[in-house]
Amino acid sequence: KLLPKLLIMAVLINFSKTICGLIIDFSQVIMLTFVNGFSGNGAANFINLFNIQTYQSIQTGLENKTDTTNFAVAGAFIAGLLAMIITTIVVLVMLAVLVMRVVMLWVYVILSPLAFLAAAFPAGQKYASQWWGEFSKNVIVGPVLAFFIWLALVTAQKSAATLGNFGAGTSATGGVTGQACAGINAFFCE
Repeated sequence: KLLPKLLIMAVLINFSKTICGLIIDFSQVIMLTFVNGFSGNGAANFINLFNIQTYQSIQTGLENKTDTTNFAVAGAFIAGLLAMIITTIVVLVMLAVLVMRVVMLWVYVILSPLAFLAAAFPAGQKYASQWWGEFSKNVIVGPVLAFFIWLALVTAQKSAATLGNFGAGTSATGGVTGQACAGINAFFCE
């Protein structure tokens, strides 16, 4: 009973690296489709969309307003700093997930002949299915993460344009002025 299965697995063991490579390459094509959608400007794209360059700035037009007390300015800077710290932590966690994905895929490709061999025996089928499950999770996490980064950045661009129009007024020359802001820190403006 085991002989035909063992012969098939003996052939598949020789191609285990190729099979894993094809699965990983298919995953990478999907992942890079989304990455190419937001990598147009590289790091500058993230800086502009997260408004990082303005975390220590007060929005324009508030120089003579009474809302800009020292307490409000200090609170705005602290809020901007906290928002930037949270953004940095989230980006670093995503980077760590992607780095661990690469490392784990290397490990699973190295162990792939053992997984194919284990699938030939009834006692090893549990371990082979466990290997396939973990391999699949690590293959899928890259495209899913890239999709959600792309989705977040696309919606950030669209909502920034919408909020800019919502919070804007018209100037004497007929142009659009003003911004939609949450507080006096320019970091929280659209």
